[in-house]
Amino acid sequence: KRGGVGGLEYWRFGRKMAFVGSALARSRRGEKSAVRKHDDARQVAARTPDPTRCVACAGTAPSARATFPVCTASAKQRAEAVDALCAELTQRKDSVLSREDVEWYLRDRGYDVAEARQKLVRRVKWIEDMQRLPSDNDVEMRREIETMKAVVCEETDKFGRGVLLVNAKRHVQGEFSKRTSRRVIKHQLDEAIRRLDDIGSETLLVLVDLRGFSLQNADLTLVSYLIDVFFVFYPRRLDQILLLDAPLLFRPTWLAIKPLLRSYAKLVSFASISEAAEYFPNRKMPSAFRAVA
Repeated sequence: KRGGVGGLEYWRFGRKMAFVGSALARSRRGEKSAVRKHDDARQVAARTPDPTRCVACAGTAPSARATFPVCTASAKQRAEAVDALCAELTQRKDSVLSREDVEWYLRDRGYDVAEARQKLVRRVKWIEDMQRLPSDNDVEMRREIETMKAVVCEETDKFGRGVLLVNAKRHVQGEFSKRTSRRVIKHQLDEAIRRLDDIGSETLLVLVDLRGFSLQNADLTLVSYLIDVFFVFYPRRLDQILLLDAPLLFRPTWLAIKPLLRSYAKLVSFASISEAAEYFPNRKMPSAFRAVA
């Protein structure tokens, strides 16, 4: 037996995860190839500092400040772009967007107004779809939040980043409906962003506690959705993911997830809990981590 699971079962699970992951990755490549090429080009530009522009070089060191693409627009042009999009998208009484949202998406798209508008319209539709869910879903949502499978930590790491803790063994496939889990994801990420605003930070460190991980916790569909949510609706917020104490059983799941991340896989690192403690003052893990362990 391997990791408490029969060798044949482990092999079959690995094959299944690899197949599903490859299929999802092919689908995403087909739908987003143009966007990926555009993003890759911008990432290369951001990593290559032009001495004629006042732009910070995007390094690999952890940072509480988000890294955005190079933008050659003047301060006046940037302000005009923000004003124009705000006039178009935030004037409704029930608008779900703020001026800060508009400015963030413009920065994310290098002040390309058409691209920022497209992403903001998608965000509005996503939020409004969530709001249209029936009220009886609220009870199930509270129940899932109470499992503490995801917790926004009060502490920051020593780089000033906000910290989101995910406890993988507390997520069981099928325990809650997909729509409920998707609402919980939005709720927790919104809470994390509010926490960033409170502490004056822009980026998140995500700690994924994989102790006790088993086959029932491997929800590839939800992970694929979460990846889309992070990079489409919360762009530039994710600075690093630490996968903590991953068991051998997690390997086939990771092989399925990695293609979905594409170039963002570089944000992910495997670490022990003692290694993760190095990210925090006095090597002391966040209190929420100790509470839900």
